[in-house]
Amino acid sequence: GEESLHEEAKKEHGAKLLHTFRLDVGSDQSVRDARDQIKEKVGSNGIWAVVANAGILGPTGPDDWLNVDDYQKTMNVNAFGVIRMCQAFKPLVKKQKGRVVMIASVSGRTPRPTVGPYCVSKHALEAYGDVIRHELKDFGVSVHILEPGFFATNITQTATKDLDAIWERLDPETKAEYGEEFFKAYTDSRFSRLKMSSSKLDPVVDAYYHAIAAQFPKIRYWVGLDAILFYIPLATLPTFLQDAAISILRRNRPLPAAVKRH
Repeated sequence: GEESLHEEAKKEHGAKLLHTFRLDVGSDQSVRDARDQIKEKVGSNGIWAVVANAGILGPTGPDDWLNVDDYQKTMNVNAFGVIRMCQAFKPLVKKQKGRVVMIASVSGRTPRPTVGPYCVSKHALEAYGDVIRHELKDFGVSVHILEPGFFATNITQTATKDLDAIWERLDPETKAEYGEEFFKAYTDSRFSRLKMSSSKLDPVVDAYYHAIAAQFPKIRYWVGLDAILFYIPLATLPTFLQDAAISILRRNRPLPAAVKRH
């Protein structure tokens, strides 16, 4: 998107105001290099806001199918990647008494079975955002967290691509426990859920803009009707009611072969 951004900036006569650089949030050195490039541009002025948006879906499937590496890879981007950015750019934001904006997810507030690594990473990010929000108040810096529901992005579109590889690496005992029928039904159900996700990302962009530019920004932004009407209210319920609601949602889920046999 780098080239297209510059083309758009030329049309709006803002080419001199746009500066882009490649940033790998999974690399400490890449984040430091980006910070140094920004410091060169702004000097002692600092920056008004840092928008820390890093997200991959990561490996999915029942936890029986996953390993610690799957969790670490997802955490390194979704949680540690955002933390790297915030820690590197906070000193620049402090100079302006500006804002830190980060994107989490409703999956950081409610459990999502079969998406363990993603949920764990987003729960960690929610906790980090709450911690630094209190710490940075002394410096006049505010912290804002976006919590979108489900949107059809390139993250969700790749949700099923790695399932075959995950299934193939399982040992024969685990494959027999779940069965080929379960794997096919689970894969099909992933496709059907993705089709229901909205591809209109305007609400997310609007929330970003409001968090950066509004005189009175919100601490948390609930983005999408599913987040506002279901997932965030769900997060406020006692655990036994959450469990009941999630069980209802999953009532038509495929069952492992071993469960069916019993």
